[in-house]
Amino acid sequence: MNDMLRDTAVFSSNIDLFKFSFFVGKDSLLFMDGPAHLAERNKIAPAFSPSMFPLYFDGIRDLSERTWARLSRRADGKPFKLDPELRRFYAAITIELTTGVCGDSDLCERVRKSFVSMIDGLIGPAFGPLWDRTVRCRNEIVSILTKVVNEKLEHEADTIERLRASLHDQSSLRSVKSLLKDGADILQVLLAASQFKTGPNHTHDPDEFRKLINLLLLLWLAGFFTTAATTSCAMFEMGKDPEIMRRLVVEQDDIVRRAGSARVTFDQLEQMPLLDSYLKEIMRLFPAGNGIMRNVEKDVVLMGKRIPKGTNVFCDLQAANRDEAVFHDAEKLIMDRFVVKHDGSDPPPRIIAFGGQASPHFCIGSALAKMMLRTNLAVFLRGYELELDPRQSKRYRQIPDYTPASEILVSSLKRRT
Repeated sequence: MNDMLRDTAVFSSNIDLFKFSFFVGKDSLLFMDGPAHLAERNKIAPAFSPSMFPLYFDGIRDLSERTWARLSRRADGKPFKLDPELRRFYAAITIELTTGVCGDSDLCERVRKSFVSMIDGLIGPAFGPLWDRTVRCRNEIVSILTKVVNEKLEHEADTIERLRASLHDQSSLRSVKSLLKDGADILQVLLAASQFKTGPNHTHDPDEFRKLINLLLLLWLAGFFTTAATTSCAMFEMGKDPEIMRRLVVEQDDIVRRAGSARVTFDQLEQMPLLDSYLKEIMRLFPAGNGIMRNVEKDVVLMGKRIPKGTNVFCDLQAANRDEAVFHDAEKLIMDRFVVKHDGSDPPPRIIAFGGQASPHFCIGSALAKMMLRTNLAVFLRGYELELDPRQSKRYRQIPDYTPASEILVSSLKRRT
């Protein structure tokens, strides 16, 4: 059955989702299948190579440090909601990573506000004042992105061309690191992997230019929802159960102290199996998306039921990730469930997230998203502690995403001593 679900000749992404097609284009990767989908993924794959992650890490860590420092100063004894701040952070770091626009800049704040207003259109009707605002916000973002892309092609031409030459070297991407010692953004790599001409006074294929802008919007939507929702749930559970935070702090303190460093480093993130397992467990119990939509391309029998061609099916991630036949004590949060044991026992099962493991639509940015999650939480755990307000509801809401029902009401956020 799993092979059938992964077969795009049986279950395709050819679904009429007007709002998403408006945001990211009808010819987006989101709706592509087969060879066309694979070809487009291969074009953008260099930007998501693990070889690039150390270059992205510094920007994520720096903005994380500034964000938690700002929030600790704000926590002056008055309760505040953490959820909006997490959404603000992930929108800012997603914009910075994909465009190079500083997450603390006025331009990023302007784009972030328009972006957040735009995604409100996903849950509102496709007409009326809310939809009019959504269209205006999208137009403003496209205008800004167009200017950013053109400026990069003109003013960062040398870097893009050197990257382009390096990416054509199929042996490895190691030489990229020497070109971008001060960090990198995904747009630089996407432009290097494209056919756009660099330098001043160039015209570009409008269709290809539009596809690039739509791709950036797709990366924003996918990255923002998963990272913001997952971190909200992770912080919420840490606030509910101080033992979770204590165990994560002990793991990190041991690693960082052994290394003799004052700040969390990229290499140290790879040495925190409990943190990695905890985030996987959060994504298992509280998936950022409720499910995956697919279109049935031919008559099939699935789990004993005949499904005719043309049917839209919904694969329920919550049900799959809480299947007792796969996950022991599936309703219980077990933070070390996914820690790999070296005693010959069976490896931990895989969760269904980021579009489905081994699926043609498995999120190409999943590894980068995980690094963003781990980096932000690692920075928090390195220097801060949090207390929930006693009035905080302990319930979750499940639509449109798993998030704390009353958001996260924080009574104290202060530096650790």
